[in-house]
Amino acid sequence: MPSYTLDELIKKMEPQAQRDKALINQCIEGLGLYAAQQARDNSFSSKPDEMRKLVENLVCYWGLDNDGPSLADFLDSFDNRIRSAISGMLIVGDTYRRQSDTIYGLHRYGEELVAAQGSDAMSKILDMGDLMKEIAKYWEYEPYAVVDDLAARLSAEVRTMLESIPLPGQPAIGENAGYEIKQAILDLLSHGNYSLFDPKEMVEENKEHFKRILNNFLDDY
Repeated sequence: MPSYTLDELIKKMEPQAQRDKALINQCIEGLGLYAAQQARDNSFSSKPDEMRKLVENLVCYWGLDNDGPSLADFLDSFDNRIRSAISGMLIVGDTYRRQSDTIYGLHRYGEELVAAQGSDAMSKILDMGDLMKEIAKYWEYEPYAVVDDLAARLSAEVRTMLESIPLPGQPAIGENAGYEIKQAILDLLSHGNYSLFDPKEMVEENKEHFKRILNNFLDDY
């Protein structure tokens, strides 16, 4: 395996970094489009606020404001789009390419969260998968199976993280480990197909997780 100095490594990674930034810029445009459509459909929707926060996170994470428009410029553009949609102006830019860039940009962000933050970001990683599917369904994006597969990959990364965490009753590192394990599993279950309005039986693995969490709760309280 070749070795590189820090400067050589940065230079080697630069083309990919530029491609990522270009993709995320297009993803931000797509999130603005989706938020505007939501605002048009329902002026009381909370989606624009959620998408605005995500845009802020994306700009800051990739440092898009270091060599381009400022963060304030990105947010002003987003806000103007929402105001225009609410006032009844025509929403433009809804192209298949932009839809694809939005979905793949969210997946790329999820991958970055896996690599950079790991188990600390499990809920956020799952949120990216959920948002990809939500947007794809709204746009009637095809092939939807591709989106489902990308979201499943992020879920698989989270499951791999969970497998590396000791279960309750097993030795764990750190005084907060028990709480963190419970929270991680509950975060995963909250993104599964378990709905109060459409109940489904849990898989055996999740049943065991749930039993342990419930029994520990009853023992403690």
